[in-house]
Amino acid sequence: MDATWVVVADSSRARFFVLGQQNQLGELQDLVNPAGHTNDNALNSDESGRFGGGMRSGTQAGTQAHTTEPRVTPVEHENERFARHIAQLLLQGLQQQRYSKLCLVAAPKFLGQLRHSLDTQVEKHVRHALARDVASMNVPQLETYLQQTLDKPADAN
Repeated sequence: MDATWVVVADSSRARFFVLGQQNQLGELQDLVNPAGHTNDNALNSDESGRFGGGMRSGTQAGTQAHTTEPRVTPVEHENERFARHIAQLLLQGLQQQRYSKLCLVAAPKFLGQLRHSLDTQVEKHVRHALARDVASMNVPQLETYLQQTLDKPADAN
């Protein structure tokens, strides 16, 4: 199929569209990541990074038990999982021959996470990757935005 899919996303929402005649968008799917706007404290079930309580039996004098801070915060971890889920859906769509071209429009940081998660087969079909946070736009606004943006010469974006 010679369809173009457009994915408009940020860390809390991803919408999949098929680009139709006169650049009209037909919505295919709307995904929500509730953790996208959650703070790290709400996702933490453990108080990592704090020193253990005073002396315990079996510990040497002057030694404290502690944990180290994770490299990735809980919110970042959930956002990476969301990006991987989107990437998996894109791979499935490609394998099912539901699109041949792909346009990604995402908030800058999330676009990086999404691109990092894409399968190499999917990457070959990406025609545009726009680092713009437009996920809150309604469909007519997105259609106007895409028409104005995608019609510009490549060096003007």
